Amino acid sequence: MIKVDRPTGLIGYDTDSNVERRAAGLPTIFRIIRPRVVIYAVLIVLVSALMVFGLATRSTFEMNVLKDRAPSFVPLSDGRIQNNYTLKLVNKRIDAKAILLSVTGIDGIDVAIVGEGENDMNLSVAGEHVDRFRILIKAPADSLSGNDTLRIIATDTSTGEKDVNIVPFSSPKKK
Repeated sequence: MIKVDRPTGLIGYDTDSNVERRAAGLPTIFRIIRPRVVIYAVLIVLVSALMVFGLATRSTFEMNVLKDRAPSFVPLSDGRIQNNYTLKLVNKRIDAKAILLSVTGIDGIDVAIVGEGENDMNLSVAGEHVDRFRILIKAPADSLSGNDTLRIIATDTSTGEKDVNIVPFSSPKKK
């Protein structure tokens, strides 16, 4: 204000009550701890605690299983029914993960992961990476009821952490 030849005090950061007190010739009051400051501090602590809790308890990997839409099932020449699925594994850690896959829910099923070997259920996912795998599941037609579901379980072999997806198994038998 001095540089532009104006009186000082035209612009100030003050409360209305202190402006009135100064105009009345009374001393100004400065309070560091006010209700608004306390509320903001409590909110910051709560949000910080929620963020720390979320980071500390988050899973280190995630699995999603999507059933292929067309065809919904394939009858095989040996009498079995085949369903195809896409498995997506998300590794949220920096280091690579070894995942053991297991499938339950229907008796006598055969599971094959395309490109991984006929009965190899051990999968590897690079650090901070998303990998997709194609799964072919074959079940005997006589063990199907029409409302069948599979439990696909991915287990981290180093920590024991599990992720479970329940998916339908389509067949020509419908209820």
